[in-house]
Amino acid sequence: MSDIDYAQEIYKLLASYLPNTDLEIGQVLPAVDISISGTALILELSESDYSFIQDQIANNQNYSYTASGFRIKNRIQSLELYPENSNFAFGFLAKFERPVKNNASTDILLKGFTDTSYNTTYRIVRKIDDFNLILAPLNSLSIDLPTGDLGFYSTLYSSGLNGLKTISDYGTNQVSFDLDENAIAAVSDVDDLDLDTMPNLWFYQNNIIVANLTTFLKNLVDGENNEYLIIDSTSLAGTPIRSKHNNTDAAYFTFSTNAYFYRNYTINLVYILQRNIDDSNNLTKTGADISSKQLNMYRKLTSILRRPIPSNNKEVISSITITEDSVDDAIIEGSVIINYQCSFVVNYLPDAVLDLSDDSEYKINQVNYNSDEIIVWLFLKRTLLWKYTTN
Repeated sequence: MSDIDYAQEIYKLLASYLPNTDLEIGQVLPAVDISISGTALILELSESDYSFIQDQIANNQNYSYTASGFRIKNRIQSLELYPENSNFAFGFLAKFERPVKNNASTDILLKGFTDTSYNTTYRIVRKIDDFNLILAPLNSLSIDLPTGDLGFYSTLYSSGLNGLKTISDYGTNQVSFDLDENAIAAVSDVDDLDLDTMPNLWFYQNNIIVANLTTFLKNLVDGENNEYLIIDSTSLAGTPIRSKHNNTDAAYFTFSTNAYFYRNYTINLVYILQRNIDDSNNLTKTGADISSKQLNMYRKLTSILRRPIPSNNKEVISSITITEDSVDDAIIEGSVIINYQCSFVVNYLPDAVLDLSDDSEYKINQVNYNSDEIIVWLFLKRTLLWKYTTN
């Protein structure tokens, strides 16, 4: 497995999970219709959005998009009164088709019942496991077993249908991506999707960028109001983690060729608010919203970066902590640079150390012991022929 590029992995985290927040950076491409053909999920777009993707595919074959907002019908497989055989049942024992991530004491909206009076909000009174929940309606719903379809819980999984996708041109205002048939969020029929709210594609490559910050700023000539997240590829800095028991200046507190060792890294994320046009939607003249923008971005970045970079057989990487955030500089006409210094720890595994165990090792063909000489000639059919002489 190849070595990890930390900046690129941070980009993947941001591009994958930003659509799950309320931050709108980049270009959003709403789907107007969804269908499934074999292992391809097909999205129909507006003519202008489809033309945009066509241009990107023609010029950049590997450009990817982030799919978001795909909600899956987690159907109720069985429903029983709870407590069972009681004259005072207050809710239902529901068994779901897929895992339910919500904890006890949270509320969930169920819909899709044939008897629409059951399409209401329920509190999770008890979570027996991820599939079996005891639910109590929050309104005055009669506690009786419904007839017809039992309904579903509309679930938004962060992976599976959602996340980074490589898009293919499907023709006639349609694009597609391959379905992951093994994911927990896999679907085989479009009816498995709750399309009351249509999903989106997000294009981030023009707004979330791994780059030398200085070079990016020199080339920043866009005259429109825009926002950028720059992962400054020149800011990565590593320092050793020493043990409190280590009184030497050695970098690590383990000393062997196959030892685990650790290193702390910092890297800068830079949030650029470009405001070259003064209109009613920004506060260029006063800068009154800069602190709220800074704090809002900090909260969203923290919620995403607490998910660690995926590890491999050489490195285990901690979640990422923002150790400092500050307004760094003001650039032309009210634009602002906000810095977020990120810190994480890399635990290097034994596979990260080059195996040189055979260095300076040689076959033995003669051994001297005091004045005795033993010469090994060869092995033949498990019989050792050797010569022993005494001087």
